[in-house]
Amino acid sequence: MKPEVIKANVGVDISKDDFKVCYYLLSSNGRQYIKGTRTFNNTLQGFRAFSYSGNGLPHQCRPAQYVQGLCKEPEPEKQNG
Repeated sequence: MKPEVIKANVGVDISKDDFKVCYYLLSSNGRQYIKGTRTFNNTLQGFRAFSYSGNGLPHQCRPAQYVQGLCKEPEPEKQNG
């Protein structure tokens, strides 16, 4: 059976000239990955392009949570001992 997406986050980092968007997904088998990143101009046209793109997320990932800052690759778990 194909793993399902159980969580989707959209990280947004806004600056004066542009804003960067990162799509982070978590699947039912525990796999965490970055689906993609994209940069938009910080203008009305850039915001519209972001809004009209459906945020670039696959249909099964919606709704997504929007978070401040870009997504980071998950760090490997540390082994005790």
